[in-house]
Amino acid sequence: MATINQDNLIKMLKTLTPYNEGETLLMTGDGGWKLSSDRGANSELDAALEEEFSKHSSKAESFLLDFNKTTYSVSYGKFSRLGTTWIYISAAPLTSVTAPVVQVSKWILIISITALLLALLMSWFVSHRIYSPVERLVRSLSGDKSEELSDEFDLFEKRWNDLSRESETLRSKLSDQPPALREGFFLQLVQGYFLSYQESDIRERMKHYGWHADDRQFVALMFQLTGFSSLEGRFSSGDEDLVTFTAANIIEELTRTQYEQAEVINFHNLSVGLLLSFPSGHPTGWVENDLTRFCEEAIQAINRILKMQVTVSVSKWTYAVKQIPHLFEEARQALVYRDLLDNNQIIKTEHLSGRARSWKATILLRWRKKSFTPSGTDWRRRRWS
Repeated sequence: MATINQDNLIKMLKTLTPYNEGETLLMTGDGGWKLSSDRGANSELDAALEEEFSKHSSKAESFLLDFNKTTYSVSYGKFSRLGTTWIYISAAPLTSVTAPVVQVSKWILIISITALLLALLMSWFVSHRIYSPVERLVRSLSGDKSEELSDEFDLFEKRWNDLSRESETLRSKLSDQPPALREGFFLQLVQGYFLSYQESDIRERMKHYGWHADDRQFVALMFQLTGFSSLEGRFSSGDEDLVTFTAANIIEELTRTQYEQAEVINFHNLSVGLLLSFPSGHPTGWVENDLTRFCEEAIQAINRILKMQVTVSVSKWTYAVKQIPHLFEEARQALVYRDLLDNNQIIKTEHLSGRARSWKATILLRWRKKSFTPSGTDWRRRRWS
């Protein structure tokens, strides 16, 4: 004879429903002996389990059972012991089965929502920090003007286009200014406005306007136009500035193709200055011959185009930039010694000392002749040669 400890058997049956809910039924194959894990407290549930088992025993090993508004997940099995077939039926509420999954899902949902809110908050904070400079820029660009714009970038695009147009306008104006600034600088240079400046400062300013000023030698030329009164029909009184401008253009066209560094100065009084610069290594004799040929070409061109006579004076050479005003003054003074009977002349100041003494002697001799002229002859009406 064998005896079964019923309490231990019930504990073992309860292990088949680990959720502390539901019920497990153990019975023999013929239904003669039954034992419930709930000690018969749910007899109605046991009856419902037996009835449903009889319906599904041949179909599936698990099924769902709705009892008292609760859905149970029912599973069963068979085994043989001591020559007897035993059947166990385990029923567990679906709420107990899905409770851990629901709990985890809730935690996942809570964490996800929290992370989403945190991301939204951080996104708002970051976007606000990023947009604050844009907002300041928009306020500074728009000012007090109320403009209808689709977005901030539309304002940026509009302002960018405005700035681009203004930049192009300023660039075009600025590109027109250097020639005028350069002409003004050299005009002030030859007139002696920079004598108080240091030599290095003047050279730096010349470099700023595209000139090479180091290790250079300079020479000044003065072109004096005469015979304006004989141009009746072509130019009228007051057109001296136009004639001088034309002569300056002719000289500039000739120097542009022959010399590396040359600046034409228009004095607007029928006189044109020309400043030339050569490397200090150039032989002076070759340069003087070249200048003579250039002066002859300029004289011929002005004679042919303007029908006027030209006197050209060539100054001495210098390596000092501060001596340039003195070169032009020297060349301007040399024009006084031109021969009135010659139409076109080239005067070089370095060969002028002996000629100046001869010129003064000639004036003195003619003055003495005036004292011995017969009374019937008016010497003042004679033309000097």
